[in-house]
Amino acid sequence: IVLKFSFKLLAQLIHNIDECRMKLLRDAPLIEETKKLLTTSSDDNLVEFSCIILHYVCDDPKYIDAMGRDEVFLHSIFNHLRSHDVDIFLNSLRLLNVIMRNSMLIAFVLNVKDFPFKNLQVELKNDCHEIRLEALEGILLISDIHQEHPFVEELTMERFVDVIYGICMVNLLFLLTFCAYLPPTHSNMKNWL
Repeated sequence: IVLKFSFKLLAQLIHNIDECRMKLLRDAPLIEETKKLLTTSSDDNLVEFSCIILHYVCDDPKYIDAMGRDEVFLHSIFNHLRSHDVDIFLNSLRLLNVIMRNSMLIAFVLNVKDFPFKNLQVELKNDCHEIRLEALEGILLISDIHQEHPFVEELTMERFVDVIYGICMVNLLFLLTFCAYLPPTHSNMKNWL
């Protein structure tokens, strides 16, 4: 219980206070312990807080490189993307995306066995808006790389393209409907559309 609340407090502190974040980046044993908790703990709260903390650790190139090349660590993230706990799922997806944003790591990460590309596709239709956005960002990161990766064909499959097209159309219709109800003082936005 003490460990759980300590990690919750740590996650809140590094989220809100830059000095705490800097101090964390200088504490290699704490970072290693956090990685260990993410990969081995069965406690949902510890896993969630570990994901949040490690997301901030990825600000340091040394740590992001080590995490992005650690297959055991990546597999634990992949496994957490099967969690039924929305917070664990969302924070694991955010952590994966922040690692994939590193152009030196993304090709390696995509070639790790059991990369959850199908999960990303499925989550494009998730009821949770934040999860849909994170899944869409993951797909965008994958579609933007120029190195060889195993998902090139999946990105061009007609069914997948139809899903992306559907997402774009729904959002465009929402925007147009929203703008139709704007008061005349927002005419510049209406004209732009």
